Amino acid sequence: MPTTDDPMRARRVELILREIETLPTPSPIALRLLSVAAEEDADIGEIIALIQTDPGMTARLLGLCRRASTGLGQSVTTIDRAVMMLGLDAVRALLLSVDLRQFMTETAREEPCASPGEDEEHAGVNRAGLWRHSLAVAVAAEAVAAAHADEGYAVSPDEAFVCGLLHDIGKIALDLLLPRAFSRAVQISERHCDPLAAVERRLIGVDHATAGKRLAERWGLPEIIRDVIWLHGRPARSIPDLPHKRMIGVVTAANDLARLMHVGASGNGEPPAPIERIAHGWGLAPDRLEAVAVTLHQRVAERSERLGMDEAPAADLLVESLAAANRTLVALNETQRRRTSRQTRLVAIQDSLRTFYDSLTRTDDPLDTMLAIAVSGCAVFTPADVLAAVRVDDDQAWIAISIADTGRRRRSASVPYDATGSPSALAESLAASLDIPAQQASALTVTTLTDTDAGTAVIVHPWRLDRERGLALAAWRVAAIGAIERARTHRLNETLALLNADLASAQERAAEAESFARLGELTAGAAHEMNNPLTVISGRAQELRTAHGSGPLNDAADSIVRASDRLSRLITDLHFIATPPAPQRSATDLTEVLSRTTRRVREQREALDIPAQPIKVTISGALPPVHIDGDLFSVALEELIRNALEAPDSAHVEVRIQTDDDFDRLMISVLDDGAGISPEALAHATDPFFSCRNAGRGIGLGLAKARRVVESHGGTLAVRPRAGRGTEAHITLTAWRPEHQHSPTPTLAA
Repeated sequence: MPTTDDPMRARRVELILREIETLPTPSPIALRLLSVAAEEDADIGEIIALIQTDPGMTARLLGLCRRASTGLGQSVTTIDRAVMMLGLDAVRALLLSVDLRQFMTETAREEPCASPGEDEEHAGVNRAGLWRHSLAVAVAAEAVAAAHADEGYAVSPDEAFVCGLLHDIGKIALDLLLPRAFSRAVQISERHCDPLAAVERRLIGVDHATAGKRLAERWGLPEIIRDVIWLHGRPARSIPDLPHKRMIGVVTAANDLARLMHVGASGNGEPPAPIERIAHGWGLAPDRLEAVAVTLHQRVAERSERLGMDEAPAADLLVESLAAANRTLVALNETQRRRTSRQTRLVAIQDSLRTFYDSLTRTDDPLDTMLAIAVSGCAVFTPADVLAAVRVDDDQAWIAISIADTGRRRRSASVPYDATGSPSALAESLAASLDIPAQQASALTVTTLTDTDAGTAVIVHPWRLDRERGLALAAWRVAAIGAIERARTHRLNETLALLNADLASAQERAAEAESFARLGELTAGAAHEMNNPLTVISGRAQELRTAHGSGPLNDAADSIVRASDRLSRLITDLHFIATPPAPQRSATDLTEVLSRTTRRVREQREALDIPAQPIKVTISGALPPVHIDGDLFSVALEELIRNALEAPDSAHVEVRIQTDDDFDRLMISVLDDGAGISPEALAHATDPFFSCRNAGRGIGLGLAKARRVVESHGGTLAVRPRAGRGTEAHITLTAWRPEHQHSPTPTLAA
């Protein structure tokens, strides 16, 4: 059953399907015969007993045997012999054919005769034609199954006959339950050459395949018949991998062949697929389907004669098929004519829309877009005066634009917003504000393009919308929504940019904090597990050096001691970066800290192979005491100065200290005049283990340590190239005065 988002429509469909329970049924003996014969271990004796309980069915079967071309018809006088002569499947197919025909004709409605010239919209469904179509599908399915038996298709011809006979039983159900709606669906399908199932779902809410499946369930038919009724006619690729998928394919192909040859009246106006496409979809042989198609009229006539039905001979069937084909051709031509006319209208609307799109300007003012919509509306609703109005965000007024039928803007006006007003009242208010006569305003229709929290846009026009104008409406709606959204976006753009920047910064800080937390756990474990072994290694190496004096062994021992110390310092530095000590702030003389730091760097130059360059200190103005941890801050200054001294081609290093009274900031810069810094180095300058120096010259932790110290003091460290030549490491402290001592100290450590 097709899904729907409309609860009322879904309920109506369910009520229709429940009404199927009230429909009449074929003979109970025939239904029981179907059920028992479908079982693999069917008892022939039980089936014979079932037939014998119905005198009418007994007489019917014996009569069928007399018509059978076996030469023994006159000697068959018992049901036992009839079943043995014809076979169980053949008996079931023969009896069901007669019984189903009787069911379809006896339950037919008595339709009133239409007056001459009266609309035949509800003249009813051609029951005789539908029966002949069902018989043709059954005969074709039997022939297709037999023709493909050597291909390993494993489809019983007799079973295919029964499935084909019942495949359209859902049309009878809909015709009995909703005769006017179903007749209308058949008429629309044949007139417009549209698929009948799609028209049924649109008009009724349920198609004949679903109704037929529900009826088959009520009758207790076997699963293979229920699924054929439900799934026939669908593309092969949409059918699940069922055990009887091939039977569905055989009946689907037979249905297309019967419609292709115009045998009977299926009520489906959709042109049938060519034989090549039918065969390709289901893996059938095109030449064998062609052979079945060309003999179908003769097969149907012969089967009708054997069943004792008063049907037309093959020649008459062929004439009727030719007449039906001619009617179909006329319907196709009429459909093509209507579609051509509609296409002409669509081309005209498309031309107006193309002009509309060309006139659009992507501005943040929705009034410009509404002006273009109004101009385009005059072209679509010609001849007409069209006006447009827009309200953005919380603006409590409409801005209306009037466009004359010449396509030029007439005037604009502001109209107060009335939340309780009706569309007609809105049209009158807009028209009055634009000096449109009341007589014209009464004929105006308000069509809403968009009505959201972002804004509302409407057009007012004198013509009703139809299917073609609806395409223009869709284009105007998209343009109005885009214009209003752009206007709101423009208003929120700066706020969103700030929020995004804050979010990105917070995410970056959170990710960095998580990384440092993991690094802290790692270095804490490494310090615990590695420092003791390193101490032992270093101690043993020193003993070796003492024991052996000078020589190669002594040099090797010295290398071991240096490597152990280097690794121990690496672990210590990593732990420092991950979890720097909390600053113990106090009023500190920054010049004294800087003097002590530069002195220590000079003492380490030779040991660390640092170039002997002058270090200049520049302090702008009197520097008051700074509220920092002097010893901890000295670590940061030392790393920055050492990094500047090691800059390639650097001849001078300068430390500048100054205050920014406007923003109450303390700024410290460490500058060199070296070769500068590359963009890659600039992006990763303060990352741990990043170094531009050659291997063995440094491990890239100095700037990372300095950054962590500065951040623990609530400041920032930025590395940037200097104008002209060199690099600058710039520290900015905001909480640096003693009166800031109670300010929270931000930190990235977890």
